[in-house]
Parts: sequence; C-alpha cells; structure tokens
Amino acid sequence: MATLETSEKPRIHWIALGSVVVVISSIAIVAICCSGTAEVVSPRYDTPGWPETGSLLLRCDNQADRELLIAHVRDEDIYRVVTEGELAVPDSTIFRFTSFGEEFEVVDVAGWKSATGPTIWSTAPFLEPFELSNDLLLYRGQRVKTHGQTVMAVIASPDRKLIAVLSATGRRFGDLMPFLSRPRPTGARYHQVYRRSDGSEVGSPILLPFERENDTFHPYWSADASYVVYPHTRFKYVSVIPIHAQESEKDSK
Repeated sequence: MATLETSEKPRIHWIALGSVVVVISSIAIVAICCSGTAEVVSPRYDTPGWPETGSLLLRCDNQADRELLIAHVRDEDIYRVVTEGELAVPDSTIFRFTSFGEEFEVVDVAGWKSATGPTIWSTAPFLEPFELSNDLLLYRGQRVKTHGQTVMAVIASPDRKLIAVLSATGRRFGDLMPFLSRPRPTGARYHQVYRRSDGSEVGSPILLPFERENDTFHPYWSADASYVVYPHTRFKYVSVIPIHAQESEKDSK
C-alpha cells in the first residue's frame, strides 16, 4: 500500500512576522493574528492519474473508524449508474482518507469492493428554508452571514440536516462572453456548514487551497454526512473536510 505525500510537510514550522505568527503542519495551516482569531486552511491532496472530467465517487468504509474511499468516475459510468442502477467499480486510482491520522493513501480495487459502507456520487442542492438569491444565502428570508461575500455553491447533506456552503471573498468579475458561462468570483474560497434546523453554523470557516483564482470547486458529501470533499475543477487534487460528530449531533430532529 503506497502512501502519497500531501502538499503540506509533516513538520511544524513557526514563522514570526511582526505581530503575526503562522503555524504550518500536515493537518492544516493556522494563521494566528494579533486579534487572536485563527484561520484554518484545508490540506491539499494530489490525485495523479485522474481524468480531467467526470465526477467523484465516495464510499464509507464501515470496517474502519471514520475512513472514506475517494474515487473518480467517468461520465459514461455516471450515466450507467443513473439509467441502469449499476454501481461501477472505479477504473482510476482509488484513495483512502482517515480523519484521525489525516492519512491519504492509495488502495486497490479489492479494498474498494471489500468496503461495506454506502456509496454516493451526488447529493441534492440546497433545501428550504435556505435559498440562494443574487449570490447571497438566505434562511427563512433573512440573509445568512457567510465568510465570503459571494456564495458559489450550496449542497445539502444526504440526511438533509446540514448544508455545505462554498463562498468567495470577492465579487464576480465581468466576462467577455457572459452568455457562455457565468463569471467566476475573485478572492479566496471558503467552506462552511450550516444546520437546516435553525440556520446556525457548524464549526468555523475553512479556507480551501487553490492554484489560480479562476479555479473552481464543488462540494460532495459522503453518504454518512461525515465528510465534505472538494475536488479541483479538473480533478488535479482534492480537499477533504471531516464534519465532527459532536457538531452534527447538535441538529434538531
């Protein structure tokens, strides 16, 4: 079983810049400013060998505590899953992520087949009482304060208790041919989770890594709502964000 290195090194570095201290580790990057606030940056895990188009296929491994199998599925395989109800075995590299050890490693097809947890390739968009209006997130008609001013995506968890929100700190800029595609917003991208029961936030905002400002992401929930995975628009890398059980359990039934 080969283990891939993440973009972050396993050592911890302290960088002092005036009144700002930056901590870098293999789990996350935490910037602690003079105000006392902290910003968490999700690690980036490279996915070499994946095609540039398609979708993610996520499978929980119930034989191991909080492990998630992550694979790429081609467009033609998605079509077969939707039309024939057949679950395709991934033909690209399969990765396993463990939240406690923050490990991201390659597994073979046998590891995929032996997993006993449910598999999911898509989740529903946002649900009422949330709504998206002019790039703003609303809850029962009232604006929800998101870390970024432009909301890019809102996806509901499979159990319909939570929503994952992707936002950008900048506004959408103009496009020479706006009829072909919607302009992408500028600035940093942030992940957040909110409860459908009362609109409150779960945890804190997490900064997503990206190479270029026009790179895009799309949130994918795991079937058990324990993870949100953000793949790069061309599937060059992913960010895997665990949703802590103690936070999810606060939801009203």
